[in-house]
Amino acid sequence: MNATEKEIRKAVCRSEMYKLLAKSFMYPSQKIFDFLSRSLSEDSLSKYLERCAGSFSACEVIVAAQNAFNRLPNRVALEEEYNRLFAHIGSTKCPPYETEYGFENVFQKTEAMADIAGFYRAYELEIADTNTERADFLGTELEFMSYLAASEAYARQQIRQEHLEVCIDTQQKFVRDHLGRWVTIFAKILANSTQNEFYFQLKNLLEQFLESEIVYLNVAPLKVAAPNKELDQNPEEFSCASCVAVPDRT
Repeated sequence: MNATEKEIRKAVCRSEMYKLLAKSFMYPSQKIFDFLSRSLSEDSLSKYLERCAGSFSACEVIVAAQNAFNRLPNRVALEEEYNRLFAHIGSTKCPPYETEYGFENVFQKTEAMADIAGFYRAYELEIADTNTERADFLGTELEFMSYLAASEAYARQQIRQEHLEVCIDTQQKFVRDHLGRWVTIFAKILANSTQNEFYFQLKNLLEQFLESEIVYLNVAPLKVAAPNKELDQNPEEFSCASCVAVPDRT
């Protein structure tokens, strides 16, 4: 296998891992649950395990995640835990939305949301009307990175250098300015909020994978140390009144 083929396989592996993580943090509808239960999740984790063979700590995380996927609770139990963590009033302790972390006021949050949406528009990706999640939802951001990594693989395969450079630059900027800045604190809060094996191992996998991505993309995100102040002071129930939707490309 030559260097180009290795880079293509690496990009495909990264795309699959981003997609797996994206689907894992989405509401566990029957469609999502079936996706997580299929052999596709095992295939993605096995490819990532092979890529991380030189790191004992990474391999431990991946194997633990494989076991958690293999022992998925029934869909109703997973749905109940998802609602407890992310969908009810108590979920303000662990919101899966970027703009709930590290912004002092609504103006900064609005600006960040607009910047995130701008990344999507640059690739002619629009939020679907059939979904009620926001543009800064963790699953949406992870799915966008899956799309970018897949685009990178295509650009390498077709030897489209200009497209490849733009694609890599976009990945670097999005992880540096958005995804990489808040995942660590989100994972820490999630760890303190659940005893569910699947979501606990999922947060380990998310954290490990994003740290490896930060190294791979050679970026240095300014990581958030705590949620927004108003989140601690005056928790409110999430509402879909102002939500935007996310495209489902299962």
